[in-house]
Amino acid sequence: MKKTVLFFSACILSLSLSLPISAQDYGAAVASGMRMHEHNCLSGNSKSASNVSKTRNSALRNFEGYLQAAGSSASANVAPFFFSRSKKNLERYPTGIGDYNAVNDSLARHFAELGGDPTIEPVAFFKAGDGRNAIGVWIIKAPEAGPILGYYRVRFGKQRGDWKIFHIETFQPSEPAPTITQYCHKPGDVEEYLSFRNESE
Repeated sequence: MKKTVLFFSACILSLSLSLPISAQDYGAAVASGMRMHEHNCLSGNSKSASNVSKTRNSALRNFEGYLQAAGSSASANVAPFFFSRSKKNLERYPTGIGDYNAVNDSLARHFAELGGDPTIEPVAFFKAGDGRNAIGVWIIKAPEAGPILGYYRVRFGKQRGDWKIFHIETFQPSEPAPTITQYCHKPGDVEEYLSFRNESE
């Protein structure tokens, strides 16, 4: 046992002498790893399918809850489906916090007035490469595979394990369906990064 310990200690000493790691070297290695992670993120790498699926399911529950509440009355409370308006969250998502007064949503009211079983069809859903937010597009159709009523583009943020709405947009059926793609921190940044790299090469 003593020989084994001495041999192991000698190996560690030999390794430490042959591969000295200074604080500067360690810092450089960490920085290099962070740059590679950011490069992969901005190149369009996404989270795993199971990870995205869990996020999508949570986001859809809040979106469906919003539609039901917003279609019920002009004074409906949609706050439970929206991201908190704390100062921290306003700073974290400066591009727009969803307005709780979005209950003045003619598309949601039309959706509710039709009765029956209107359809919510997913067009696309992406989770940010950094995992901090997500975005989805849905088509709203009249019951029994009826005509398209409009489109929603919705952004979500994670709060206490739940993915809540923080920005919501509606589009008329006469407009083309809004497009979204994989992104790293904010929608469009992957395209910007790849375009910059192509121009630099």
